[in-house]
Order: sequence, then structure tokens, then C-alpha cells
Amino acid sequence: MGQPKRTMHHRTLIQHKGQVGTQLTTSKSKGKEVKTQKETCGWYIHPSRTLNQTHTCLQTRKPRACTASLTCKKIKDQVEPDPKIPLRSIQDHFQKTYQVGISMDKVFRAKDMARKHETGDYTKQFEFLRDYALELQATNPDTTVKIDVCPNGNPASPTRQFRRIYVCLGPLKKGFKACLRDLVGLDGAFMKGPFPDQVLTAAGLDSNNGIYPLAYAIAESENTTNWKLGMSTGCVRGGAWFPKPALIFFGFLIGAPHRGGSGRGEPTHCPEPDNDPLPALKRSGFGFPHRSFLENLGDDLDLGSNSNYTFISDKKKGLQITVDQLFPNAEHRYCIRHIHENMRKKWGQTEYRDHLWRCASTTTILEFEHLMKEFSEYDKEACQWLKQIPPVHWARSHLSVVSDVLISNMCEVFNGKTEKGKDKLVISCLEFIREYLMKRIFNVMKTMKKAKGPLTPTTTDILDARKKGASQYIARWNGANKYQFIGALQDQHVVDVRNQTCTCRKWELMGIPCRHAITTLNEMSKDPEAELDIYKWVHKVYWLDTWQKAYSFKVEPIKGRLMWPKINCPTKLIPPPHCTQVGRPKKKRRQSEGERLSKMQKGRQGDGVNVMQGEDS
Repeated sequence: MGQPKRTMHHRTLIQHKGQVGTQLTTSKSKGKEVKTQKETCGWYIHPSRTLNQTHTCLQTRKPRACTASLTCKKIKDQVEPDPKIPLRSIQDHFQKTYQVGISMDKVFRAKDMARKHETGDYTKQFEFLRDYALELQATNPDTTVKIDVCPNGNPASPTRQFRRIYVCLGPLKKGFKACLRDLVGLDGAFMKGPFPDQVLTAAGLDSNNGIYPLAYAIAESENTTNWKLGMSTGCVRGGAWFPKPALIFFGFLIGAPHRGGSGRGEPTHCPEPDNDPLPALKRSGFGFPHRSFLENLGDDLDLGSNSNYTFISDKKKGLQITVDQLFPNAEHRYCIRHIHENMRKKWGQTEYRDHLWRCASTTTILEFEHLMKEFSEYDKEACQWLKQIPPVHWARSHLSVVSDVLISNMCEVFNGKTEKGKDKLVISCLEFIREYLMKRIFNVMKTMKKAKGPLTPTTTDILDARKKGASQYIARWNGANKYQFIGALQDQHVVDVRNQTCTCRKWELMGIPCRHAITTLNEMSKDPEAELDIYKWVHKVYWLDTWQKAYSFKVEPIKGRLMWPKINCPTKLIPPPHCTQVGRPKKKRRQSEGERLSKMQKGRQGDGVNVMQGEDS
């Protein structure tokens, strides 16, 4: 047997807890056994695995053979369940368990090696991104996945640099349409990994006023380019075999009809490198121009340029321009909380916030004008600043669809739930979001099983609160289909039973009968022939059956990476360019001044606003 290697002896020693000796010396002549540096010490190890553990020499606690790779093997079981384990804990573990002292730099390298072993390298995950997209479509039918790459001046290059990816899972697409709420919130949040991209999200509200995530994308920044000039498509130069799923990549198109191929496995030829591919793509019938995040979202929701959908965002300039150009008839609202954050930079007193919320929350135009006049008398400059924002974007009195939402809490909640996944690798981040969506459907179904009655729990609570306030009004019937109601402080309105409207506009905006409508029902109870089912006056959006149907579509789990379908693409995806940021990377989301207030202050000042904004109406 040959001479044993020096590192093998040290690894053997570390496996025997507490038995680490001094730096070893080897004998080149015999190669049969290894002893310590001092001949007076009786410790030795023989190639036959015999070991004398008795030491009489001075021991060292920092053997050079205790490398980062050896440390990585020992801490893999600790890093896998807890990737954020502190370096100091690993260092103390080695000191107590093996009586070995290792430097902080070595612990950092070992932990990084263990993390890469579990999740893969950043670069490797970009190479598997196309296979991951195929797996999503194979397990979740009707799923849209689009990958965009940076323009490459060399068509013969074997690599393509990643730029963006858009994902809209098929079950969520069907469930969102079943919710019957034409409201979509749009927002973006920064990632915390080595490639500081952004996660763009689109979310709506379900029948119980909970969030319903719809689509998400990873892009380099939240600007006009990503909201408008987003996912571009193209074809492979030369021959390629196209599998069945309809998945579109820049530089590679799958499952689309093409001149010379049927899209069912036949080889398809694209234009030569010397020719411009875009005209040929258009002639072939599958060429698409640049597709943006909103355009892809519109395709998934079957929206046209004349659609009257409602979008709500935080007044990003790029998003505002994009919505106005793509959906000119859509209603684009600005989150009132973000408007207040901009206002408080110059006017930070709580009185300004109160005036803003009173103007935004009123439901009639006459009352809105009266409150704006009061605001102008309080501070003319601040009122003029607010008037620069058209009220159709933020005032409830100027809204025209069945939705009174003024803040984009649905996106903020979604971003908060997926915050821990934003410091992961690209596929790990996408998987974190998908697994959250899968678990969320299960959690909502558990809540759904406890619901009783024809309406969702939140709607039932709102309706019960309005029933209590209905006793304050006196009703007068005109003998036909209208009732007049008189309340305190000149609160007088008219309810039209046939058209299910009220002059306070709360019934039309929210879809739930207001106090005046409930008083009408109490007055109609005197007529024995009248139909007295109040639940029929509630919009179908809030029915329990609608809620159950929306969550009947489940996000399916996927297999491991080794079982993913392999895409036959001649190019390889590489990571985007990374520019090192100044300072230590930030892990926590930057909070506004209002969010930093304590819960007691929020309750006293009324800063915590519910998504529904309807309990007090």
C-alpha cells in the first residue's frame, strides 16, 4: 500500500471528535505509518486504520488540512434547512464538536459551497431556465411563459444573455376570470441576489377581498421599457426541431406554424443570417413584435384596446404611459397611499392626510367639490398641488365601475409574502413564488369550508354592519319604484329599486346594498307580495359560489430538475450583466415613514386602511 496522503489523515482525525494533533510529518522511506513531529509523543496513525489517540505533545487547533471543502461537507445538513444560519454559529459548532478553530473567511466559503450544492450556481440556473419553462407548461396547461434576451449582433453566437421572463400560470388565469372582478393591481419589487433585477407583479381581488395573484415577471428594472417594450420573440436561424408546447423564446420558437413545417416535430427553417428575420416572420404568420408585460397580460385576459378594465398602481411614470397607450379606455387609478407619501414630503401634518382621505373617499361629485373647497381654505398651495392629479385617477366620486378600491394593497401583500424568495437564484425565486401560490389556494380552501351562507365571510360582515346603521333612516315611498330616505345631518338620498341604484353611489360602486337600500328592504317588508331576499341585491362577485369557483383551479406541483423535459435549443442562456452596487447589499424592503409608525399610532391616526374601504359606509 502506498504512502497515505496528508489531508486524508486530518479528515480522519476530524471524524474522531476532539482528537486533532499537531501538523503531521510523513516518512518517505517506508510510508507505513505517520507520527507527530515530536518523537516523544506516542500518537500515530497507520494505513491499516489503526490509531493511537494518546497525545503528549502540544496540539494545534487550526490544521491547514481542514479546508473549506471539508468544512462544506460537515455543514451541509445545517445549511440545507436554514440557509441564513449565521457564520458565527458554524464557527462555534466546529470549535465545540471537533475542537478545530477555522477562520470566518473559510466559514463563508464553506457555506457558499454548501448553498451552491443545494440550489445550484447562479449561472447554471439560467442554463436550465428554458427547461423549467417547459416543465411549467407540461404540468399546468394553458400556462404562458415568455423569455426575452438581450440583442446579439452575432447570430452565430452560441449564447444569449437573459433579460426578462414573464409567467402566467394557467390555473390562476382561469381562476382570475372566474372572480368576475375587472381590477388588476400592478407593482414591482427589487430582488436581493447578485443580479439586482426586479419582480413585476399583477394581482387582483377575490370574492372575499383577499388577494388573487395573476402574473409575475423578472426584469432588469421597473421602467417604461419593461412595462411596454417587454418580451420580444423571434426564431432560430437555421434548422430546429419544434416540440408540441406553444412556448415562445427570443431566438427560439416552439409549437408555432411556420412555412416549411407544421409545428408537430418537422424541421423548420428560418431566414439566413444575412436576411432580416422580422419581415419573414410576419409573412410566415407567427412573427410578433415586441410584447410588453401589459400586452402579455392583456393577451392572457383576452383584453383589447377597447377594454374597460381597471388598473391600479403607485403612479409610476412608465406604467402610466404604457396603460394610456395600450388600453386607452381602461380606468387607471393611482394608489392614494402613495399620493399621500408624495404629499407628506412637503406637508407632513396629519391634517393634510385627513383632508386627502376625505376628498378621496366621498362618493358624490358635489360632496367632493365641497371638500376640495374646504381643503383649499385650509391650504391653497397643497390643494393646487393635489388638483394637478386628475380626480378620475384617485377620487372615488369619479370612478365608474363596480369597484371602490383606492389603494394597491393587493400588490403590497403579494410582494410581502414573496419577500424571502427575492434573494434566491432565478429558478429558485420563481419556484418560491409558485409554491406560495400553490399553498395559498389550499389555505383559502380551508377558510372556505368554514363559510356559511350564500355570501363570503367579509361580505357578510360588511352587510351586517350596514344593517345596524339602517335603523337611523326614515323611508318615504312614492308609490312606484323609488324611496326617499332622511337621516341625521341632512343625509337625504333616493333609492331606485328597479335599477338597484342609490344617489349616494355606494351601492353601485361596491355592489353591496348601502344603508339606504337596506332601509328600503325593511320598508318593503310591509308589503306581503314584495320580494324580500336581500342577497339577490348583492353583486354576484361576492357570492360564495363565485369564490369557490375561482379557487377550483389548482396550481399543479412540478418534478425535480433531473426529470424536466430537455429543450433542443442551439443557444445557451447566460446571466445578465451585473454591476456591483455601492455599500452592503440591502436585504430588507425600505419602509415609508407611515409604515414605521407603531400599531398604536396607526390605530389612533387611522393610517391603517383596509383594502375594502367599506365597513364605515
